Amino acid sequence: MAGWDNLPRGLKPIINNTIVQARQYGEVTANYYGYRVIAKTGAYVGTVFVYVLNGIKLEAAMKF
Repeated sequence: MAGWDNLPRGLKPIINNTIVQARQYGEVTANYYGYRVIAKTGAYVGTVFVYVLNGIKLEAAMKF
C-alpha cells in the first residue's frame, strides 16, 4: 500500500470506514482536516480503490 505509512494516524480509521461504505454504496468521499479520501469500487466485486488527497496533492493511492 503506497503511502499508508506516511498518512496521519487519525486518518487510517476513516480510510477503513470509507472502504466498508464503498463496498456497500459504490463510491464514498470523506474529509478529515484538509485531507480528502475518495473510495470507489472496481470492476471486480470486492476491489476498492482509495485515493487520499491533501488539498490538490495526491498523498496516497491504494487498492484493497
